[in-house]
Amino acid sequence: DRDPNACARPSSSTAASMASAGSMLAGSAPARPQPELAPIDPTPSVEDLTVDVEGKTAFALCRVVQKASEVFLMLSELFESRFGDLVTVGDAAAYGPLVEEFKALFGTVAANLQRVQTALEQQVLPLLATMVRTVERAEGRRLTIELERQGLRQRLSRGEEEEQAALRVRLQTTREAQQACIDEIREALDELRAEAADLDDDDE
Repeated sequence: DRDPNACARPSSSTAASMASAGSMLAGSAPARPQPELAPIDPTPSVEDLTVDVEGKTAFALCRVVQKASEVFLMLSELFESRFGDLVTVGDAAAYGPLVEEFKALFGTVAANLQRVQTALEQQVLPLLATMVRTVERAEGRRLTIELERQGLRQRLSRGEEEEQAALRVRLQTTREAQQACIDEIREALDELRAEAADLDDDDE
């Protein structure tokens, strides 16, 4: 039997990317007193992000998937912003807790998608369930690539001149890989929207 929390755990490559970024922070200059950072949007909690899918219609489940993709993007932007704040103040010690916090948040949204997939399978809608699985896996890859890209950008800004060219090549490769994930997600979501519209028409 499949572990219901399996998809909630970030992949080893995601963890490695986070660890690499943490090492980069640890190598930055010692923290010095800094002006207080401007307040940012509050970070949601696991409870805020958890969605109860029990009893939802197939149409409502499709809406959960659409919303989840927006939440993944919001979390990525928020993580990048807070990571940038830590780099600004040179607070390497805070990076580990930040990673753990966001691993839990991304994992919660992934778990929502897994529950949607299971619910659709129970409603004998395997095509929709497959679309949800495609979105979930592509979102996971996009997160891993984004973490790698962020680390490369930081290294590029501080790297030695002789490694600049190689870093730019790697950065371009991550952009292309990330765009491929985005295209895959968009295609799956477009198909899901079309199927959801048909379901909505059937309910009327």
